[in-house]
Amino acid sequence: MPSLAQREKGRLRAGASRRPAVAETALGRAKALREARYAVLLTEASGGRVPSDDLQTVCDTVAQAMAKRSLAWDGNRFTWCWSDRGDLDAVSHRVAFAAARMRPAARIVESRASGQSGRSNWGYRLRPILNLH
Repeated sequence: MPSLAQREKGRLRAGASRRPAVAETALGRAKALREARYAVLLTEASGGRVPSDDLQTVCDTVAQAMAKRSLAWDGNRFTWCWSDRGDLDAVSHRVAFAAARMRPAARIVESRASGQSGRSNWGYRLRPILNLH
């Protein structure tokens, strides 16, 4: 998962100190994302039906995260960068983006053991919704 630079961590701490109510709300969203991500991955890994409200929470947060990414020229090539500097939801954006790109390890192991390709249905269900490759 992409990490936050020390400078960005300082900005987030300062922003949270200046706006404690906003920081508390962002923390609540981060916790809701954590719980939803866990429920989606655990349910999918166990072969159950993914709870739609949890999937929606993950999808909504990924959509917000994607809006905070932009393509920039670094002098040699184009690269994706985050444009949410100082945004108290920056950590949630990174977590949501990483969650959208991962597959449950249990499903990968299970499918490889059974001789399948190792591709998870979860990735195929989520990728069209999230438009990730």
